[in-house]
Amino acid sequence: MTEEFQEKRLSARIKGNFKMTVTDNNEEITVNAIDLSSSGLRFKSSNNIPLFREISLSLQLPMKSGDKGNFRCSAIVVRSEKSHYQEGYNIALTFVDVEDTDKKALIRFLEETSGNLKQSA
Repeated sequence: MTEEFQEKRLSARIKGNFKMTVTDNNEEITVNAIDLSSSGLRFKSSNNIPLFREISLSLQLPMKSGDKGNFRCSAIVVRSEKSHYQEGYNIALTFVDVEDTDKKALIRFLEETSGNLKQSA
């Protein structure tokens, strides 16, 4: 008997290498997001960030038009674990307090990107 995997996320994630700035305790670091959805993202960091901490983030979205869309919001750390394969930590965030214009830009970017992934498959 096999168990079926039940996806708990409400929105699919796209994989990529998205440059972002995280501000935690007034310290600003630049990292690369590993994957991204309309509700959150995951990135690697050399620093651990405690669970449930609220942080600010800014993400540049490379839009299909060639523009750089900016996405800013607050986020809560929902996972922070030591990487088994590399030095550093895997950090997962869920977005909170997102302005409508930022949400629309993110959704447009995700739609453009997932469309490109489907076409290249």
